[in-house]
Amino acid sequence: MIRVINLNTERVPGVVPLGAVYVGRVMHRKKLRGSALGNPHKPDARQGVTRDMCISAFAADLDAAITRVGGHRAGTILAKPTARQERMVAELDRLTLRYLEEDELVLACWCHPQACHANVIATHIENRVSAIRMRMGVK
Repeated sequence: MIRVINLNTERVPGVVPLGAVYVGRVMHRKKLRGSALGNPHKPDARQGVTRDMCISAFAADLDAAITRVGGHRAGTILAKPTARQERMVAELDRLTLRYLEEDELVLACWCHPQACHANVIATHIENRVSAIRMRMGVK
């Protein structure tokens, strides 16, 4: 099972619990390095940029990264992936493997239970693991 937790409501607010994976942007004052899967899109009420718009933009970024990196690996003629796209897919691969091995994953962010890009990440990982298990004939 993949769980998404809010760092503001954990036992020690702002500290990533042992075993959890931080998937947010860099937070200098909290001494958190940004994740390759951090959402660079920020809500801005003055500009009319909503949380849902930011999550949709992140989902599109992640889909594009998967397509470009996957096509590049397979030798398909696509534009070469950017370094950011390669980092995103490498981190998604790492988390997918971890979930396959441990059958549990905790993603830490700041927005949950509100809509959050961590839910997009969780869905991608769950879909990837389901496809892998199906190919292997494992439930």
